[in-house]
Amino acid sequence: MPSCSPGPAAPTKAVILNAVEDVARTRGCFVLSETTRDGVARDLAHTTIPALLREHSSDASQSHLCAVAVNAAGFGGGVTRERVERHHPSVSLRSQLEALTTLAASRGTGVLITLDEAHGSAITDLWVLAQAVHDAFREGRDVTFAGAGLLYTP
Repeated sequence: MPSCSPGPAAPTKAVILNAVEDVARTRGCFVLSETTRDGVARDLAHTTIPALLREHSSDASQSHLCAVAVNAAGFGGGVTRERVERHHPSVSLRSQLEALTTLAASRGTGVLITLDEAHGSAITDLWVLAQAVHDAFREGRDVTFAGAGLLYTP
């Protein structure tokens, strides 16, 4: 359910976003709370979402058998395992949002994305975020977006 609350600069919009975030957290949702700026979409995809996935996902890393050693006398030996991270930070916002909503669904909850101080100077990031949320909606993923921003005046 997308939502956007434009209006003059005032703390009311931020208070509303904070209240929505608090409700989402009490319901067990993953909350991604950001302020609009250049690079916000990149930060979500490369830092914020991977950190949540690593913290909450049981399959955040894998280990692989690398070597088995046995000595000639039949005593001793060993196994060497290698740990490989599964959630790499250099991926797209869409793929990271997909992974997070899948994890949320497995827990019976969803994802809330809030964006405060939305403005035209970060339009590229707003487009990337809008496309990722739109794709999530089309795929039936449980993601909600709430934004607050300043009115555009040319």
